[in-house]
Amino acid sequence: MGVTSNVADVGNWDELKEKIEKIETLDGLVNNAAFSDEATLSSLEVSNNYLQKIFAVNLFGSINTTQIVAKKMIADGRPGSIVNVSSIFALQAAPGYLAYTVSKAGMDMVTKQFALELGPHNIRVNSVNPTLVMTEASKNFIAQGHPIEKLFLERTPMPRIPEEEEIAAPILYFLSDMSSMVSGTIHIIDGGLTSSFSTKM
Repeated sequence: MGVTSNVADVGNWDELKEKIEKIETLDGLVNNAAFSDEATLSSLEVSNNYLQKIFAVNLFGSINTTQIVAKKMIADGRPGSIVNVSSIFALQAAPGYLAYTVSKAGMDMVTKQFALELGPHNIRVNSVNPTLVMTEASKNFIAQGHPIEKLFLERTPMPRIPEEEEIAAPILYFLSDMSSMVSGTIHIIDGGLTSSFSTKM
């Protein structure tokens, strides 16, 4: 079976909907699009335009995609699993990141809402909430001298930054039948960061 590439702007509601409506019914979906400027903005200075730009990708795109994919699952009577990639910043505030943290908190509620309404159709919905992950973007950010790696390492009981594969594995669990009765959950992947006040006293 060949691989079909379907490229769309996740932040463009109509374009994304047009592209996704053309694909076949899926068994699983991972909503993994996210966007945040490197520059931080005070919560007192965040503009409506900036909020709309972040929410369009981080939140509205996932709602749009889930609606289309889930409707196809329901129409075909097919059970399925949807995984939303959220963040630990859905659960904790971070200075200068109002738009990002609110968008991810919204993502967690989107997970719960769809889990509630799609459950009767045997469609499960869960979130994974990773810490900082060693992606190419993170590596570039760190290489530019940003102290974010040091900040996370100091606060994490398991003092390392996870690799992409360590986030992919829980996602695969949620997509598989091994989690056949798991839905509406928020799954934190952070080496103990959010459960600890400090690693040293």
